[in-house]
This record gives sequence, structure tokens and C-alpha cells, in this order.
Amino acid sequence: MQIQASNNSIFAALIQTLSEQLKNTIRTTRNHRYLRVGNFHDTLNEHKEIFLAFALKDSNKAKQLMEEHLTRIREEMVRAPLSDINID
Repeated sequence: MQIQASNNSIFAALIQTLSEQLKNTIRTTRNHRYLRVGNFHDTLNEHKEIFLAFALKDSNKAKQLMEEHLTRIREEMVRAPLSDINID
């Protein structure tokens, strides 16, 4: 990996920490989202739309869809009771 090849241990540690935090956030979000049956299909459809926009090289549409998706997820997580969010 180029980060390790840079011999910058502080930067490598920062990237490792950010990567682990991102993985934990994604895992927690998935666990919460899939508590409701319809959310899996909603999420899958959103991801398909985003992928299709990328495949069609429509960067504006991909950006718009991704922003809408992330905003929707963020709003769901903010409204969720802590008891519904399984944090490992």
C-alpha cells in the first residue's frame, strides 16, 4: 500500500483509524436499517440507481442520488432511539 510505503507512521495510523471508523459506521447503519423489512429493498434500489448513474457516466445524477441516499440515512440514524442502534 502506498501509505505504508511513504514511511509516514502518523499518516498510516490516521488512515487506519479512519478506515476502521468507517467500517464500524457502515456496520452499525446496516444493522439499524435492516430492522425494518422494507429498508433492505429500499436500500438495494437506491444503490442500483446510483450504480446505473455511474454506469451511464452521468456524474451529476450519481452525485445527486448519493447525496439524497446519505442524507436519508443520516436523518434515519439521528431519529433512531439509541436502543435500536447496535454498536459493537
